[in-house]
Amino acid sequence: MKPWQLWLLTLLPLAATGYATPLNDLAPLQWENRIILAWTDKPQATVKALRRESVAVQERDIAWFVFSGEATQSNYSRKLGDDFAAVVTEKYHHSTPQVLLIGKDGGVKDSDSALLLESLFRQVDAMPMRRREMQRSH
Repeated sequence: MKPWQLWLLTLLPLAATGYATPLNDLAPLQWENRIILAWTDKPQATVKALRRESVAVQERDIAWFVFSGEATQSNYSRKLGDDFAAVVTEKYHHSTPQVLLIGKDGGVKDSDSALLLESLFRQVDAMPMRRREMQRSH
């Protein structure tokens, strides 16, 4: 094996995992994702409900984050920064339980004390940007 091939093989695993900057706040998701933030006493039930609706979540470009104590669970595929939960909690969290829907524009669209996915999906589907997305996909 030539030296450059060995060098390339050494770098490929690093490229696959990526050196992407960890997510430290929600700003990088603006205009790419709608966001559901949930602070709950029942994180496993909340995560299970979100995963059960994974197709609908993905169709609507939703990134979700469930916060409980020191743990954060998410469908976000990249690494979360060490301060992510603290930064997001400081900015958005007012009570537990709390569920927020944030639009692609970064604005809070809904706040509730429970995760009501069908209601959130209806709200998202009524948004002008989402309606254009649905028209383009047909």
